Amino acid sequence: MPTVVLPNHTLLSFSDTGRPHTGQYETVVLCHGVGSNIRVFESLNEVVRSGQVKIRLLAYNQRGYSGSSPLPKGNLKKEEYALEHATDLVEFLEYANEDLKLPKPPIVVGWSKGTNLLIAIACQSFLPTELRQRGLKYSSAFVLYEPPSSIFALKPDPAFTKAMTPPEGMSKEEQARTLPQRFEKSFGVYYEYPDPNSIEGAKPATNVSEPAAVRELILSAKEPHMIPHGFTWAIGSAKYQRQAVQEALTAKLDIPVLVVWNGMTAPYCKQAALEAHKMGGRVVQLWNGGNHYAFVGEPRRWLTSILTAVHDSSSSSKL
Repeated sequence: MPTVVLPNHTLLSFSDTGRPHTGQYETVVLCHGVGSNIRVFESLNEVVRSGQVKIRLLAYNQRGYSGSSPLPKGNLKKEEYALEHATDLVEFLEYANEDLKLPKPPIVVGWSKGTNLLIAIACQSFLPTELRQRGLKYSSAFVLYEPPSSIFALKPDPAFTKAMTPPEGMSKEEQARTLPQRFEKSFGVYYEYPDPNSIEGAKPATNVSEPAAVRELILSAKEPHMIPHGFTWAIGSAKYQRQAVQEALTAKLDIPVLVVWNGMTAPYCKQAALEAHKMGGRVVQLWNGGNHYAFVGEPRRWLTSILTAVHDSSSSSKL
C-alpha cells in the first residue's frame, strides 16, 4: 500500500486504482468512517480496476489506522482532533491534485463519521480561511454519504441506544471485546419503515441480509481500537456542530454539497437525512433498498448512483 508524508508531517497510507485507460477521467476520493479502515472500500476498487466504472478511486487511512501516523499525543480537545483530521484531508487533496496530477479536482465522498471532515471544510467558521480555500479549490463536489445523526446534534434513536448499551453486569473487558459487534448491530442491518418521511415504527427487516462474503469484507476492515476515538472528536459543542452542518448544507459554494442515503439504512442515519432536508440541504436517496454498507454489496450500482447524483446536482433544485 502506498504512503505519503504530508506537509504537516502526517504519514498516510492510501489506495489508488490508478489512471483509467481514457483521456479525461473523474476521480473520487473516499473518507472512511469510525472503526473501519480503507479495506472496506475494496469492492469499489475491484469494480474500478475491472473497468466497469471508468474513474480513478483514491482512499486514505486516517491517523491511528493501519499504515498511517498514530493519533496526536496528549489530551486534545474534540475540536482540536477535528482540526487535525480536516487538515489531513485538505493536504491529501492537494497531494492528489498536484502530485498525482489529476486532470480535474475530485469528487470527495465522506462515509458515516467521515462526512464531518467535509462539513469542517464546507462550513464557513471552522477552518482557517486559507486552509478552507485550498480544500474547496481541490474538490469538485462534497458527498455526505449517510452521516450519523450525532453530527446534527440530534438525540440518538432508541435502536442505536439499545444496540450500543452493554448488558447490565458486563465487565469492562467484555464491553471492550463486544464493542465492534454492538457497533455493527447499530449500522450493519437493514430496516423497514412504515412511513418514508419518519423513523417512527422502524424495525429490522427479516427478509434481507448481507451475503457471507460481504460480511467478511466488512469485518476484515475493522479496527476496534479506533471506535472509541470516533466518538471523541467533533467540530465543537453540540450547538456549534449543528451550526456548522447548517452552514455546510446551505453555503453558496462553487461546488455542490449533497447528503446521500439509502432507503433501508439504520434509523441513526435516516434521521440525519431527514434533518438535512429540513435544514434546506440537497438530499438524495440512492435507491429504496440498501443500507449503510451498500457500497460493499452493490459497488457498481453505488458508484454510478453517486456519480449521477453529483452530475445532476448542478441543474437540480434542492430537494
